[in-house]
Amino acid sequence: MEPLVSSTICVSQKNPNSEKYYGVSMSTSDKLPGRIMVAASCLPGSWDSYVAGAVMTFNPKKRMKSYFDGTIKLPQHVTCKAYSLHGEGAPMHPCLSCVDLFGLEGKDENGYPYGNCAEVESVSNLFKNDKEVRKQAQQTSKRFTDDNRDKAEKSVRVDLRNLLKTFKLPCDYEFYTPSE
Repeated sequence: MEPLVSSTICVSQKNPNSEKYYGVSMSTSDKLPGRIMVAASCLPGSWDSYVAGAVMTFNPKKRMKSYFDGTIKLPQHVTCKAYSLHGEGAPMHPCLSCVDLFGLEGKDENGYPYGNCAEVESVSNLFKNDKEVRKQAQQTSKRFTDDNRDKAEKSVRVDLRNLLKTFKLPCDYEFYTPSE
């Protein structure tokens, strides 16, 4: 497998004077390693559960699940801005996937695979550290229930197990969690 190479960094913050939370994109040389990274990140212990729920709303073919909607809308006062790591760090508009996941306003016509963008990790880090912002961004869909979330997480686990088998990797879900 090729290494991960981030092409984008994102900064999220509650307001212009608050602490900044960073995230980087999950750029891989092939679709399968990227899908493994996203699926593993959706499972408990990596991304914030709201962010993981938003990503789990969509299947790997970029279609919304019919039974689950964990998408969120960031509060108006929150900023989430991505920058290219190529060249001079030019600001980037959110892609269609980030517009779907977080209600960001964007003009970019591209839609990258859900979970690969830098916004996901950045928003996750913001939510893990600012419970007030997290609470303001709660999911509101009637399809967001504990049972439907469990079903979505189970589908991610099945997909991850199948992807890991492709690379002949163990499928026991015992992932390394760095200590803080």
